[in-house]
Amino acid sequence: MANDAERKEMGRLMDILVRNERRIHYAQIRPMRTMSIKPGRLRLALYRPGGITMDCSESVTLICHLAGLRDPNGLHYSGRGFTGTLLEHLEHYEDPSRARTGALVVFGGGTGEHVCMVRHPHASNPMLFSHGTESGPRFIDLASEKHGFPGEKVTFLAISKL
Repeated sequence: MANDAERKEMGRLMDILVRNERRIHYAQIRPMRTMSIKPGRLRLALYRPGGITMDCSESVTLICHLAGLRDPNGLHYSGRGFTGTLLEHLEHYEDPSRARTGALVVFGGGTGEHVCMVRHPHASNPMLFSHGTESGPRFIDLASEKHGFPGEKVTFLAISKL
């Protein structure tokens, strides 16, 4: 179960990733290459030549991995998975006031187009960690991120049982 210490660690990891945006690149590559990064070794990986490359679902999976949670894809950190496996594996809800640090937020229907992670909870407009383009990761509020997905459903995913 995601406890307060793990959620605090997830917040710290999001902060590190955003501060090191220049060392992080965007690409959809499977299997996920960042699963080889060990807890406590993120900074070493970031400072390797070329930094690290990942997409939105890999970035939230990496944060869960380094914070000590079970794989949110339900695949034992095999390096497989994508936004759709997160949707299949985790409990859904729609009320942003329930979201705590680390909760996942999926935009788009079906298998989901994009996933973010809650950094700072808020009753209606939480601050999110988002890595959906080369110019990221970054922090963006829910309302602003929704503008990129007009008319699309927003689904929150619970990490509490990880």
